[in-house]
Amino acid sequence: MIRIALPFVLAAAPILAVGGTGIHEEFSSRRVVRVSDYVRIGPVSGGGSEGRARTLEKRELSRLAVYFLRDSLKAGDGIQFVRITVTVTAADGSTHDRLVERAFTFPRAADPEDENRLLRDYARIIHPLGFVSRRRIDTVEVELPDLPDWARVEVRVEPDDEYAAYAHERGNSTEWHYRARGSRFDGAFYLGIPKVLYDSRDRDGLDYGRTSANYRLFWLDAETGERFPVNVGFGSYGVRTPIDVSSAGGGFAFSALLDVFEVGRRFGLRITEKVNAGIEVVPFFPVNHPPRVLLALRVGIAP
Repeated sequence: MIRIALPFVLAAAPILAVGGTGIHEEFSSRRVVRVSDYVRIGPVSGGGSEGRARTLEKRELSRLAVYFLRDSLKAGDGIQFVRITVTVTAADGSTHDRLVERAFTFPRAADPEDENRLLRDYARIIHPLGFVSRRRIDTVEVELPDLPDWARVEVRVEPDDEYAAYAHERGNSTEWHYRARGSRFDGAFYLGIPKVLYDSRDRDGLDYGRTSANYRLFWLDAETGERFPVNVGFGSYGVRTPIDVSSAGGGFAFSALLDVFEVGRRFGLRITEKVNAGIEVVPFFPVNHPPRVLLALRVGIAP
């Protein structure tokens, strides 16, 4: 979902400058200040890249705001227009939400009355019917409703192209990355193809079949939300289809799997989470046969 919030209505406008008793049109080039010189985020700063995203509780993320350090702006810098883009990406990589806001700020005036007058004058020049909140020239709150578990949040601030496109020294963008801490556990149903390598009771006539069907539980890293390479599962095992457990073969089992796909993800290999594969230790309880422990290779897929 993409949402655009406009604190004021953008319109074609001349370059603005403050001089004398008020605002006048300035047709020479003016400086667009680098946003990193006067823009900050708080109360907790985020990582500078996706790989260095800072993990916070959702309630902490709900308090984020972009702050304009207006004392860092010089009188000659004049009004500065910025675009704030907040992108929320779900754990599966899909875009959950995107919010674009536009705001402006300007150097702090010594007299509060002068500052309020400047604000009114700027608002009228930007658009005669525009409404501007006095609070937003200092702070713009970051709206993050309904964050999914382990969602990634990018807050990007850059000069607004509507006003900065033809200016010199357009300035850079700055961004912060966060991750919304979620549940420490995850689970999914998997169909698997096991290949038994070792049976603590030998085979004793037991048909292992070709299929397992189990529900697997995953522990998640407290900072990244990634699954640990070892997970556990329980369900049917040693059957020809997931529902044919009988005295002819098959039974029920617990399983501890070392997932090589998850190990690969730890080294940056982005592989689908719908597939797992590796070696597993299986306490197996077959129908009409003694229980045993199996060592097996396993490939599974979440339907």
